[in-house]
Amino acid sequence: MQSLSHILFTFFSILFAAHCQSDESKSAGAQMQTVDENKIRHGKPLTSIVKYPFMATVWQNDRKLCTASIVSPNYILSAGHCFVKMSEENYIILVGTVNAKLEKGNGQQFKVEKAHVYSETVFGQDIAIVKLKNSIDFSDNATQPITLSRRSNFTKTDLAFIAGWGRITDWSSPVTLQGANVLIWPKDEARCDGIMESEVCAFGEDGANVCFGDSGGPLLVKSYDGQRWEQIGVTSRGNFVCESNGFFSCVYIYCEWLAKITEGEVQCLNNE
Repeated sequence: MQSLSHILFTFFSILFAAHCQSDESKSAGAQMQTVDENKIRHGKPLTSIVKYPFMATVWQNDRKLCTASIVSPNYILSAGHCFVKMSEENYIILVGTVNAKLEKGNGQQFKVEKAHVYSETVFGQDIAIVKLKNSIDFSDNATQPITLSRRSNFTKTDLAFIAGWGRITDWSSPVTLQGANVLIWPKDEARCDGIMESEVCAFGEDGANVCFGDSGGPLLVKSYDGQRWEQIGVTSRGNFVCESNGFFSCVYIYCEWLAKITEGEVQCLNNE
């Protein structure tokens, strides 16, 4: 998967030194799904939005730019570098569909009221909470928010999931949402070289990985009961050829900031 400036996706480093530590949670987000094919770049279209109702695409001047997740009726969560120093009036957020097409009758489209980027420098703090001008309609199963989790310290055996509309070949971006199962790797893994303490490293053993255009999309893990997904990361950067690794900003670091910016509308799952 791939669509942002190569420089932004490849070289954004996390300077915010906060360690990702594990906590168990007992709440549930969207229903958990896995896929058989473990490569986003070469692989598995996710054809039912009902299984992934929290997914959103970010458009700028009619160009598909990034991926995002729905976290409340009025907000989406994405990467800071997708919005930094850009005018809100140039954005459209598309939800409620697996097909990235700005066409009448395809999902719900929203203009952006305000993009709150955690840091204008973005380096090390690559996250943004974006307020929409109108509320998302949650009356059907095509749009639902994902649960934000404070969990973070995982082992290689932990199954995770990535999804987005980024490139699936060197120069080709899909219309249909793509997804893959991945593993969370320890920071001392060779292919996680360069990772910062505020990031999570995840990729599939066979090369499954995020790529340009997946920026801002969610890194998901199983809920406490193993039945649903919870979001622990936001796609930030990765290897230039999109085959080696993916680095994700830790959600839990920003939980208090998210609650403050949204006046309590966006909350991370409390640990129990």
